[in-house]
Amino acid sequence: MSNVDLHKKAAIISRGGGHLPEEEANYKILLPKLKVLDIELGKKVAHGTNADIYLNDEIEKIYGRKDLCLKVFWRSKSMWGYKDAGGISTIFESAIAQNLLAVRGICPRIYDLALIDGKTCFITDYLIGENKRVEYSDDRFDFYVDDWSRDHNFIAGKMIDLQGTKLKNYKEYKKHVVKQMIARNNAHGHTNNLYQSTGYHSGFRDTKERLARYNFTGFENKSVLDVGCSNGMMCRTACDLGARRVVGIDWPDMIEFSQELAILDGYFNIDFYGGDIKSLSGSDLKEMTGIDKFDIHLFLAMVTHVGWPEWIKNCDTLYFEGHGVNREFKVYHYPKK
Repeated sequence: MSNVDLHKKAAIISRGGGHLPEEEANYKILLPKLKVLDIELGKKVAHGTNADIYLNDEIEKIYGRKDLCLKVFWRSKSMWGYKDAGGISTIFESAIAQNLLAVRGICPRIYDLALIDGKTCFITDYLIGENKRVEYSDDRFDFYVDDWSRDHNFIAGKMIDLQGTKLKNYKEYKKHVVKQMIARNNAHGHTNNLYQSTGYHSGFRDTKERLARYNFTGFENKSVLDVGCSNGMMCRTACDLGARRVVGIDWPDMIEFSQELAILDGYFNIDFYGGDIKSLSGSDLKEMTGIDKFDIHLFLAMVTHVGWPEWIKNCDTLYFEGHGVNREFKVYHYPKK
């Protein structure tokens, strides 16, 4: 490419066109995390400098949730922002930041990253309300301050434009979350470690060995409840197997960090709820989750701790694991009435 061509390309980028040099490399990182959806984008209801908003009823059916929209990144498949136009971040790192902030009620939640019509999209909450900024500070993140000072970047009290927002130190924050989970396992008398191993940290139970034994099947498009989910590895497996809705319940102090760890690892579409499972009633569970009956219950190494809750068989399939050296394992099927 000649010097003239290079200058032309630089000028295009400076005006908000073209691509940043790191776009393709970051897209290779992002691609495995994108769910490919063969649907139309739908009706465009808002236009932005980097992304447009679309409404599509099919999305709500696919995810089993209401009031969703598509945030479609038209400028780049992997980068949010462009040279000389303020904050720049990768779409993935800003998605992580947005969901960590959503836990605290500061942003709308992102449920998934999708590829639709060749474009990277957020599956996210659709907000309606007043445009008025909200004061907020959080030393975990680098913020593009200009965006956080503008009313039009807020809807109904939540920040919607996370361009340039990212964790200051992803690796260190992840270590912090794992450390907090270990402390809570220890406090509840389980183990001075994670209960379930991850791909980057050991655990009291080896997740790969457990999954080889369980042989989960029939999760596609199903609702799944993981009773006593700990750090959520079985919830993630349910997502990987194509479950439509996945819910994990455990102690409230555990759930706080299970949720953050899932977000850090790119698992956005898991709902975590905290409570005392032993005293939880069926009506409590329905009020908590909004779901009358789950298709699948995971009841793994819990019976000694909580007995058999009256609602545990209110499902189509129950995966059961007992306790002891040779842990009993069974799959129960309950015929639909």
